Amino acid sequence: MFAFGFGGFGGMCTGKLTDETLPIEVPVMSELNVKKVSVSLWHALLVTDEGRLYSVGRGRYGALGLGTESDLIVTEPSLVRFTESVRVIDASCGKSHSLCMTSDGRVWQFGWVHTSESTREISPVPIQIDQLFRYAVVQISAGDSHSACVTDKGEVLTWGLSHRFPQVINALASEYCVKVSCGFKHAAILTRSGKVFSYGALDQAIPDTKPVEMYQGHNWKDVICGLKHTLLLNHAGEVYLSGDISENCNMVTGFVKLTHVNTFGLQVSSIFSTLSSFGIITNTYHAYAWGYNKHGNVGIGHKNNVPEPTMISSLQDYEVEKIFSGGYNVFCFTSKTNGLIRLLKSSNHHDVTIVSGSVSFKVHRCILAARSEKCRGLLQNLGSTPELDMELNVSEYIPENLLEAFLDFVYSNSSTRVPLSQLDEFKAILTLFGMVFVSSSSRYVTGNRDDLIRDLKNMFVNAKDFYSDVAFSLDDSSTIVYSHKCVLGFRSDFFKAMFSTGMIESSQKIVKFQDANPDVFKTLLEYMYVDNFSDEIAPEMSVALLELGARINWGKLRAAAEFVILKNLHIDHVVDIVSIAEVCGAIGLRTAAIKMIAKNLETLKDQLEGCDKELIEEIQEVRKLMEKQVISNDAYRIREEDWLRGQQVEQVDRYQLPGVHEDDNEEVTRILGGNRNQRKCIIQ
Repeated sequence: MFAFGFGGFGGMCTGKLTDETLPIEVPVMSELNVKKVSVSLWHALLVTDEGRLYSVGRGRYGALGLGTESDLIVTEPSLVRFTESVRVIDASCGKSHSLCMTSDGRVWQFGWVHTSESTREISPVPIQIDQLFRYAVVQISAGDSHSACVTDKGEVLTWGLSHRFPQVINALASEYCVKVSCGFKHAAILTRSGKVFSYGALDQAIPDTKPVEMYQGHNWKDVICGLKHTLLLNHAGEVYLSGDISENCNMVTGFVKLTHVNTFGLQVSSIFSTLSSFGIITNTYHAYAWGYNKHGNVGIGHKNNVPEPTMISSLQDYEVEKIFSGGYNVFCFTSKTNGLIRLLKSSNHHDVTIVSGSVSFKVHRCILAARSEKCRGLLQNLGSTPELDMELNVSEYIPENLLEAFLDFVYSNSSTRVPLSQLDEFKAILTLFGMVFVSSSSRYVTGNRDDLIRDLKNMFVNAKDFYSDVAFSLDDSSTIVYSHKCVLGFRSDFFKAMFSTGMIESSQKIVKFQDANPDVFKTLLEYMYVDNFSDEIAPEMSVALLELGARINWGKLRAAAEFVILKNLHIDHVVDIVSIAEVCGAIGLRTAAIKMIAKNLETLKDQLEGCDKELIEEIQEVRKLMEKQVISNDAYRIREEDWLRGQQVEQVDRYQLPGVHEDDNEEVTRILGGNRNQRKCIIQ
């Protein structure tokens, strides 16, 4: 589990008050077995698999639920205690209040909450919302000073501001609602039929406003509300934004289709959003982010605003499964594997059966041999005929669940759950097979990720010694590259189809692969084995990899190569990159190149001679748009910071807050302004 973004209130569970511009691992979240996170500007709530609730961050008005109203800073997760035994299954952070839901469908609240018909007061411990007693709630969401929930019957109830207690939105009686998302002053509702309704306003909440259906004709899959925007995803994998957002340094209000989101040929599987930055997870489990980035909440190593979706490259070695975000913080739940665990569970190219007593599993001899010296020796005793499906008998008896956990460790360097009573036995099995582990708990045993990468790279470099079942002849046939069908077919649909029954290549010992530079092709294969480039790729190599990625239609390679090209884009070669990007379908790269050309039009005028007329006209149009920009990046940043300083601080007059907190304007201004002492808590 990783976190990045704003650290001023200690809400990232790192034990520090510093911003993190790159994802940093948070071991305590793995130790607690956290499965869900809700994040706001001031604090975060963590829900564990065991049903416990932890809070971290700023505890103003009792929003942490720790029994005190003190304006304390908690930098490590603290257990929230209830007056009865409950199992928490969900939680949501507002600005100065918190919600949580228990397995019996009850909703609890703490912080600055409504407790009677006419008053709002502080409750530093969870109290049940009695008005929801007759409803079975399945989803909750908290905004600035308003909240909402969805019931098992598809109803939506809202409360806050002038509505002290939950009320059903009768205007949606004919719809079955499945999700509600509360933004700062507005909210959006997703229905089972794929509709989205919105209510409220971007600058001030209007609780009596009836929900209005947004953008008919789309089959919506998900919706998330941020500070002054709504982020939407439809079932076609297209991402949309509405609201007050910044695109190309211009403030726009309305419905904006972000056509550049799907620029790498990758399907978007999910979306996430902070207060004013945005993100996606692709079907290849990579995360991209963009937007306002003053606190490093885009996660790419700096604090400059990011205008277009950019891969969070430090996570490209991992499979990003879920992302929870809010405020200016992002939590990433990643797989402990590099994806080969799904190869084990598939039925593709298994060539050996490992047997212990009456228990057996089909596996791949190349991976067994590369990962375990003992397995390699046992396999050598069986012979080396790759066409035969052999049986590998283990003399030591291994229980079925431990054998499965062992194979998971072989393929991913992380076991499935191992009961505490069998943990020592499992460690002994790993030791028996020469597997090295570095940590263990009652849930799983993990190894050093570098060991897995080392073994897989060795399997690629010495493929002939590890039961290679396919070889590629490049260009003049002087270069032969050996490989394994199971790995290539698992990583790429192109190779999967090549090795399928009916294709001539499926029966060939040596496959001819023409017009491929040997070094580039080897780099491609290495990436498929270890799921990462071993060294920083030179720009000229990345261009060749982009072209090869387009040739085999492998979006993951194209995305990685395009990222390197974008990082090294320069006016000396930008004109050539435009045509390459167009041929390869790298729309995002093409867009960035055209913007660079438009910005340096006078310098590149000679290089553009002979270029396509339509391209020249497109560049000139982009140049005109740049010249018409009224609001610059700096102006937008100043505007948003001024707005935050005025709005993110609790409004004393409106809420009639206790005088002890009236100095908060100055404190939050100091924190958000970046002039804080990073070694000192806000209030001791």
